[in-house]
Amino acid sequence: MTNQDKSAEKSGQLASKAAHLGGQAKDKATEVAGGMVDRAKPLAGQAKDKATEVAGGMVDRAKPLAGQAKDKATELAHKAGPIAAHGVGVTAQKLDELTKGRYHDQINSVSTKLEHLLDPSHNGATQAGSQTADAQAPGPVPTDAAEPTTPMPPATPVPPATPMPPTTPMPPTSTEKPAPSQEN
Repeated sequence: MTNQDKSAEKSGQLASKAAHLGGQAKDKATEVAGGMVDRAKPLAGQAKDKATEVAGGMVDRAKPLAGQAKDKATELAHKAGPIAAHGVGVTAQKLDELTKGRYHDQINSVSTKLEHLLDPSHNGATQAGSQTADAQAPGPVPTDAAEPTTPMPPATPVPPATPMPPTTPMPPTSTEKPAPSQEN
């Protein structure tokens, strides 16, 4: 037998042993993994049951809070509608005054539509240009006679806007002379 044949035979024996050992390792790993799965199953079930229990408790506690929040939001929306409608009416009247009645019809049309959207029970008493006591008196509009209303604080005045400079240069007037050119 040649050295090459001996090497091939030795390699074959080593490969056979490696395959046998690999098979044994695979069997042992499968056995260990199966044991781990068997031990993990009850723990996973317990974790799932606990999570379901906690989530159910949270839902049970959240339902009344969500109902209370919805009720409060509805109540606030019903109270805010008449106040917002009143604000629209006062603003429309002020716009009409500032534009000196030039846009009275458009302002009146838009403000009436907005007031009816914000407060469907609105009767149109604060339309732009009207001189009713409601339009002159700032403050909340009472929504329920049983509830006392608190006057709103006066609005903070807004400073006038700073005028912007013209975007294009003005042409020189006929009395101005062009600047002499500097030629040497």
